[in-house]
Order: sequence, then C-alpha cells, then structure tokens
Amino acid sequence: MQINDNQKKAVGWMLRIAILGICTWVIWHAVADRWSFDFQHTDIQVGLIVLVIVLMPINWGLEVWRWKRSLDTIGHTYWKEASRQVFSGLTLNWILPFTSGDLIARLTPDADRKKVAVLILYNRGIMLLITCLFGAFGIYVFSELLFDSVFWQIGLAVVLLAVAGVVIFRLLDRDTFPIWILPITLISVIRYLIFTIQFIMQL
Repeated sequence: MQINDNQKKAVGWMLRIAILGICTWVIWHAVADRWSFDFQHTDIQVGLIVLVIVLMPINWGLEVWRWKRSLDTIGHTYWKEASRQVFSGLTLNWILPFTSGDLIARLTPDADRKKVAVLILYNRGIMLLITCLFGAFGIYVFSELLFDSVFWQIGLAVVLLAVAGVVIFRLLDRDTFPIWILPITLISVIRYLIFTIQFIMQL
C-alpha cells in the first residue's frame, strides 16, 4: 500500500499536534504540581501558568530569528527553513545528549557545513558568555551572603569586571570582530532574559 503526499502531510500534522499536546500536558502538570492552588488566588496562579506557556513560543521565535540572522550572513535563508532546523533540533534534543540534536538538525546536507559549524560555535559562545556574565552578576548580588567584609565584595566586583572587560575587548578587536554579531548578541540577551523570567516564575 502506497502513501500519497496528502496522506503523508496528514500524518505529519497529526504527529505535530500529538507532540504539542503531550508537551503541553507535561508542562501543565509540572507547573501545576509545583504550585498548590488556593481558590482565593486561582486567577493569579492560572495567569502565571498561562504567561509561562505564552513565553515559550516567544522564546522559540527569538531562537528562530537569531538563527535566521546568523544564516543570512552566508546566504539568504527563509523563515520556514530556519524554523524547521530549530524545531527539529529541539525535538532531537529530547532523545540525544548534550543538545547534539541542534547540531544534527542545523548541519543540513544542503548547507556549507564548515560555515554553518562556525555560526553554531559563535551562537553557543555568545550564550556561554551571557550565561557567565549573568552568573557573575548573581554572585556579586549575593556576595554579602558569601563575604562579610566590604573589602572582599569590592575585590570580587573588580575581578568580575576585569574578566568581562578582557572578554569584551577581545571580541571587539576591530581586525577580527564580525559586526553581524551585535544584533545576534542583542537577540540572545533578550532570549536569556525571557528564559530567566520563566525560571523565576516556576520557583
């Protein structure tokens, strides 16, 4: 029995809807179990859960935009193709370790794999830098819990600023710095802020 194109599309959409339903169910129960419902504040709690869920596609959309902007530096890329690669990577990450699903999905046969690999390294390096800077800021904010002396707090701030300054100076080297990294970095910061808000709301 042969399956025609329309049947393949129908099966594909059924699988997408099923995966979306399963993910929504898992997320809903994970969040609902964490928050004990109080009927006096049900509207607020439901509103927070809805906000967490709404922020998810925004976060994914920013990742698609960031990846498209990256791919546009080596050739025009359609939103559909960038979306396919990002969401394929997210799906594969469920079963593959160390987010290797992203690598498999984005290193497509049609692309220049060396250039795409460089873009992946740039994107991951930017997110790593942002994570380190946010982490350093968090350490500084809570430094009063770690260090009783103001001297040690000032010393920690100086060290963190020095490390951040060296990294930024190296990145902004005029001879090697690709200007297209600036909008990618801005999108990455916004995405990280949204992720941070989602994390805080689930505490």
